[in-house]
Amino acid sequence: MNKLYRHPPKLESDLWQRAMEKITPFGWLVQFLLTEYAVGQNDLARMLGMAPSNLSTMLRGRKGQIPISVIDDISLKLKLSNEEHKALQHAAKLSITNFELRDLQPWQYALAAEFHAGLAELRPDSGRIINAVLASNKHQNAIIGNEDIRKN
Repeated sequence: MNKLYRHPPKLESDLWQRAMEKITPFGWLVQFLLTEYAVGQNDLARMLGMAPSNLSTMLRGRKGQIPISVIDDISLKLKLSNEEHKALQHAAKLSITNFELRDLQPWQYALAAEFHAGLAELRPDSGRIINAVLASNKHQNAIIGNEDIRKN
């Protein structure tokens, strides 16, 4: 199994939960790669031409969406493989902390707000269920309310 895809500690771990509050999936992967390539975070910041505090803020998800140019620069400076570069791109997508909702129906805004409010209470099995519903919704029309989901 590729070292890049080792599983992190169990999500139920209090220590793991507190650590993930401080860093995004992108930050976690960058930290992992820095360890694998024996490069310090301050060294990477210098290689990228940015202040170490800016890189730290980015890894914690406080800078908004990670620019593609930063992902490409990290890959170039660390001489990452194509697989590692793609994993970094994917982790950056998973690390988006702000979403802009445009041109939605009122029920869609309400659903998004309700979902956001309940995120902190989700269990890992809830995430699997939500992913299954989202995947199935690509092939079906969902009727919101008390009605069943109907296939096209």
